[in-house]
Order: sequence, then structure tokens, then C-alpha cells
Amino acid sequence: MKISPTINKEMHREIRRNFVGYAKVFPLSRSLGFRVPSRHLRLSVGWVEVLCGIALVFVPGFLKLAANIALLVLMVGASYVHAAMEDKFERTAPSIVFALMLACRLVVHWQVSRRATPPSSSSVHHNKQE
Repeated sequence: MKISPTINKEMHREIRRNFVGYAKVFPLSRSLGFRVPSRHLRLSVGWVEVLCGIALVFVPGFLKLAANIALLVLMVGASYVHAAMEDKFERTAPSIVFALMLACRLVVHWQVSRRATPPSSSSVHHNKQE
């Protein structure tokens, strides 16, 4: 709905209005001295969400991990923006929940990949000496 009004015109209109405020509190705009146009921010966020979501579902390996990290960064940024705008918790909660889910997915991925890799020969040799 951030990209196109075809699904729900009213929701798209509200999202467009919201992104005007979000662009004003964009995390790096003050420190770097530039203002992000709200339309560009909205479309960028929308396309990143769509492409990373597709990658999480259909693409294996490193790209899935990169998509997870990109979405996690995006959700942490969204939580920051909602906090900076002093939005109600109901508006902030989805980004917090998605950030926690993505962080859990990342932790599980790291745990599984750590178990899947065999220990290095130096650590095996070291353990045999003890």
C-alpha cells in the first residue's frame, strides 16, 4: 500500500500523509543536513519491504540473510521514527513486533549455521590434549 493505491486508496492516502511527517524526522537528515522527500522515502521503504519479503520467502542462502538484516534495520528505523514523532503505542507496536521477529529469525539462523559448521581442526586437536 506504500507503493500503489490499487489495493486500498484510502489507506494509501493516509500512508502518504504519514510519510510527510516521517521524512521530517528521518534519522540522518539533521546530522547530514539534507531532507529526504517524503515520496522517495515512502517508495524506497515500500520497495525494500516487498523485495526483501520476496527474498525471505523464495531465495535461499546469503540473500535471505541480507534481506532479513535489511528488514531488521528498516524496522528499527521505523521504531525510531515513530518514537521521534511521539506516535501512540498502537502505531509503534507493529514495527517493534516485526523487529523482534526478524531479530529472533536472525539469532536462530546464526545458531543453526554455527551447529552446521564442523569445528576447526585446531580446536579438535586442542580438545584431545585436555
